[in-house]
Amino acid sequence: MVTGGSAGVALLRATALVNAGKKSESDSSVLVGYNIYRTDTSGYPPYYLKTPVPVTGTTWSEVLPNWWDWWTCTYRYYITAVFEDASTNTVLCEPSSDTLLVLVEGISELAASGIELFPNPANQYVNVTGKRKITSVEALNYLSEIIWTCKEIDENSLRIDVGSWSPGVYILKVAGAAGACSLKLVIQH
Repeated sequence: MVTGGSAGVALLRATALVNAGKKSESDSSVLVGYNIYRTDTSGYPPYYLKTPVPVTGTTWSEVLPNWWDWWTCTYRYYITAVFEDASTNTVLCEPSSDTLLVLVEGISELAASGIELFPNPANQYVNVTGKRKITSVEALNYLSEIIWTCKEIDENSLRIDVGSWSPGVYILKVAGAAGACSLKLVIQH
């Protein structure tokens, strides 16, 4: 599930690939690619095919619509592996994927929100500052799980110790008197 829609790019990466493009020993089936389906902004079925031709790589990206803000829009994705009979080129089956990693890139609300995040990338500490008071900050990992939260801040700045966080990309949801925004944070050790 992806929540968002503020002119961002969602990168989808299937992480459980087996025998991509190879024939099976017991039959003539071959994995030819992946079909990617997505809901509308409601996040509820039906799913619509986003890739008229199966994706042959392990990544795919799309520009999400700019109609809604980050907090009111939900997208759900459904990915299938497409297997064909190598001798006849007919589709044999299209089972769904079991593992999906969704990264949201291009969140560009920094200028409008007046929130700054530095240093970015960070390795030990990251500073969040704003022109107005910050009331809460949440950090989400790439699975959209909340890994850190701080509420009732009521300050213009906050220093976060990220030294124990695993290297990777995180989303910081910052709320304050001026509204809320989401910021991409990269941790490198």
